[in-house]
Amino acid sequence: RIRVPRSSPCLLCDMLYVQGHPPDTRAHRKKCSLYHAVLEAEPREDLRPFSGQFFEVSAEVSAAPPRWAKLYVQHCGRLFCREITMDSLGSPWDPEWGGHHPLLAFIAVSDDCRMQGVAVIRNPTGDHPVLAWTWIVPSMRNQGVFTRIWNMLSKRFPNFYVEGPYSAEMESYLQHRNVPVAQRCGGQYITEPGPVRFFADRIERRRP
Repeated sequence: RIRVPRSSPCLLCDMLYVQGHPPDTRAHRKKCSLYHAVLEAEPREDLRPFSGQFFEVSAEVSAAPPRWAKLYVQHCGRLFCREITMDSLGSPWDPEWGGHHPLLAFIAVSDDCRMQGVAVIRNPTGDHPVLAWTWIVPSMRNQGVFTRIWNMLSKRFPNFYVEGPYSAEMESYLQHRNVPVAQRCGGQYITEPGPVRFFADRIERRRP
């Protein structure tokens, strides 16, 4: 009997590939490398001027943002969509997809120059800026990163609105901050959990 190789999805990037098949392995390694880079959060010497601060990235094509920064935001959005059931949040950040998107991302940079996650503001120059979504690198959660982001946004965009929230963790945070319902917008519901769970040191497939 001929055994036909079966493809299986990657837990991280969701790519279907045949393990042990060289062409598939190479293609998967290439696609998944940026996801691993986001999670591993190695120090970047070129971010030293932003240590302990934020690197700003516009999705507006005329702003000519750095390719690496758009890729980072794109992959943070994709990883967020692996945790919750949502359409891709990374599409507007695709470097190959030039467009006019009123989005401004803030990449949090640690004191030792590691990228810790991102917060995305919709309509940043309008009368009603909105925190569209935020995602923190799992190994850096519960370390005050999001509070630092929130405090920065509060100074930059006083009385900004919050979309959703879409996760129980965000709902809990908003309650902790006593954020009024009037400051929320969009669909105010918690989405179903996504297919994976991230921990500081591992990834697990969520049980049905």
